[in-house]
Amino acid sequence: MINWKNSDSFYNNEHQGSGKPVLLFIHSDQLSCCNDLDSLLENINNQDSILENYFPIRVSSFNPSENDKKLINNHIFVASPVLQVLNHDGSRSHEFSYVPRQTRHSKGYSYTHNENDGVFNEDLVRSQLEIGLAKYHFLNKNQDKASDIAEKIITKNSNDPNAYNQAKIIIDKKENDGYSSFLDSKINYSELSIATVRLLNNLRKIEDRLVMKEWPYTDGDGDWKWYTDCVRELSFQIYQELITTANNIELAVGPRRKNKKNHLILSNWHKNYRKLQSDFIGVPDEMLDIIALKHERSLRENIVHCILCEGSAHGLQILNTVNEKNNPECIIDFETHQAQVGEVTADIGPAADLFSHYESVHTKMINQLKYIKDSELDIKSKWWEPEAVTLKFRLDRLGWHLQDHICTHRKLLSEMNFKPNLVDTFSQVIFEGMAQVECSSLGFEKQCKDEFSSLIAMINKRADEFLEFSKK
Repeated sequence: MINWKNSDSFYNNEHQGSGKPVLLFIHSDQLSCCNDLDSLLENINNQDSILENYFPIRVSSFNPSENDKKLINNHIFVASPVLQVLNHDGSRSHEFSYVPRQTRHSKGYSYTHNENDGVFNEDLVRSQLEIGLAKYHFLNKNQDKASDIAEKIITKNSNDPNAYNQAKIIIDKKENDGYSSFLDSKINYSELSIATVRLLNNLRKIEDRLVMKEWPYTDGDGDWKWYTDCVRELSFQIYQELITTANNIELAVGPRRKNKKNHLILSNWHKNYRKLQSDFIGVPDEMLDIIALKHERSLRENIVHCILCEGSAHGLQILNTVNEKNNPECIIDFETHQAQVGEVTADIGPAADLFSHYESVHTKMINQLKYIKDSELDIKSKWWEPEAVTLKFRLDRLGWHLQDHICTHRKLLSEMNFKPNLVDTFSQVIFEGMAQVECSSLGFEKQCKDEFSSLIAMINKRADEFLEFSKK
C-alpha cells in the first residue's frame, strides 16, 4: 500500500529530508471519483515503482484539519486538479490532467466544490506521474534527469497528448533569448494588433539613452509636427492617435449598439486583459518560474490560472447560464469544454507559447460572449456559491479578476527587482492605447475598415522608422 503522509508531515518538512517531490492528493471520501482515483493509484503502486519517486501526501477536502486547510488554500483555486506535484518549497511543478477538479469554497469553507469527476484511467494517470516527475527535475535545473524521463514518454507515444507535448518542450529545451517574453507570442486578434506588436518590437530595439535624441524622420500630421522632436514624444503621439481613433469609432458606432451594457462589461474585461499582457513587455522568461513570495504563485502559474478561469471555469458557467435559458441542448460539462478550449501545456517552456495559447482562448471567449443581450444580464445561476448570482456579476468578474492578478504580477516583479527600460514603458502605453481601439470597435470591426487602414498605415510607417533609428 502507498504510505500516505499527512499535512502535518508536510509542515514538519519531512518531505525535504526525502529528497523527493511531493505528490499531493486532495482527497474526499465523500466523492466516488476520489475513491476511484485512490484505488487506481494503489493498483499502479502494486505494478511498478513510479510512486517510489514521490513523497505522497493526502489531505482531506471534507472537514479538513487546520494544516489541511493551509495546503488546500495554497493549491486549490478554481477548477484545480486534486493531484499535483510540489517542489520542496511548496510551489507546484505539475498539475495533473484528466483527474477530478475542485474549486475552493472561500468563506470559511468545510469542503471544496467538485467541478468534475475526471476522465482518468490507469495509463493516463501513469503518464501524468511520469511527466510530473520530468517537470519537477526540469524546473529544479536537473535537465539530464528530466530529459531521460521525457525521452521515455516520447518513445511510448502514449494516448496522453498533454504529457507528450510537455515532454517535447523538455527535450527541445526551448528557451527565449531573454530579450522579450510576451511580444514573441502570436497576437492574432486583428491586423491592428499584429502591426502594433511589430512597432513595439522595433521601438524596443532603441536604447534608452537615445529616446531624447533628435528625430530625423517624418513629423506628425497637423499640429503634431510641433511634437515630434524625439522618440519619447513620438511614442506618446502614437498613443494619442490610437485614443483619438478609439473615441471617433465609439462616437460613430455607439448609437448603433444594441446591447450597450454588455459591451461596456466586455470592453472593461478586454482592456484589463491587454493591460495584464503589457506588464510582461520586457520581462525575460527566466523570471516566470521564480517563487518571489512565500505561499504565492509564480508569474507563470498566475497566467495559467487566469487562462483556466477565463476559458474553462467562469467562462463555462457564463455560457451554460445563457444556454440553460435559450439552448438547453448546448449545455456541456467541464471536460467537454476543456477539450474544446485546449489544455494549457505551456506551463513550462517559453512564455510566448503560454501567451499565444491565452490569446486564442481569450479571443474565442470574446466572440462567444459578445452576443449576450442586455436583457439576459439579470439571469441567475448557482455554481459553487451558496446562492445564485446574476449573469452580469459573472461577466463583471472576468474584468476585476484580471485586475487582481495585475496587482499580484506587479508585486512579484517588484520583489524580483525587475526594472523595465524606458522603451518598455512607452511600449506598454502604446499597447494599452491599441486596446482602446479594439474595445470601441468590438462587434463593428468590418464597419471600421477605413479607420483601421489609416491607423495601420501610420503604425507601419513608424515601425519602419523606429527600426532605422535603432541602427544609427
